[in-house]
Amino acid sequence: MPAWVNTLKPEITQHHQTLGAWALRDHAFLSQAEKIKLPGDLVELARWQGQIRSFRESYFDQLVFRLGLSQVNKNSLSWITYQFSHSGFLHLVSNMIYFLIIGAAVEAMIGSAGLVALYMMGGFFAGIFFLLIKSHGGAVPVIGASGSISALIAFYVVFEQRSRIRYAYFVSLLPKHHGFIYLPTLWMFPLFIIADFAHHFSAIDGLGSGVAYTAHMGGTLFGVTMALIMRFGFSVKNNLLRSEIFIRPR
Repeated sequence: MPAWVNTLKPEITQHHQTLGAWALRDHAFLSQAEKIKLPGDLVELARWQGQIRSFRESYFDQLVFRLGLSQVNKNSLSWITYQFSHSGFLHLVSNMIYFLIIGAAVEAMIGSAGLVALYMMGGFFAGIFFLLIKSHGGAVPVIGASGSISALIAFYVVFEQRSRIRYAYFVSLLPKHHGFIYLPTLWMFPLFIIADFAHHFSAIDGLGSGVAYTAHMGGTLFGVTMALIMRFGFSVKNNLLRSEIFIRPR
């Protein structure tokens, strides 16, 4: 239980609502709420327990919960389905725009099979980070391709350091106050990746912000690791080839 929960006062309306929002995200509470012995009006308690039961049944039956990955739903298929499920049209379109741009660049570097493997494994590690770091006993699932796409972005940033990416900037409508600028790929770290860490540590523990920043972090770390392994592997291979050419008898 997060420490801030013990500081809430249920008699205060805002605190009462916050406590309720946190409780409904906790699987332990949802699964055992009907067994809790509380003093008070038995009729009102029975009505409340019935509402909890109805909420739990309808919530766990939702498609987003059955396809998403959470502490409650960790079966082998959900590790795959969550990467291709989205909460709405805008969520899907925004992720696919990123995937179209960065996916094409990564595919040109490591091929179609490498792209698929990096995407799926990045999503797998994104799911691990989500379950271990943020979700605790939470019933709220993670869905979306952003963890997998974070792996692709991190891989591209670290593996292809010679390229420059064009960014649009806007300060005002005055001349030279807007336009495009080319920056090294490593600038994507402070622009995207560090922002995920900042949002994660600024979110209220147990409530979150609706965005699975820990999944982004897991995908990012996997992408960085794979890029470093491949860069080191290519470097060793090239050095061996140069040595072989140099020492080869003529």
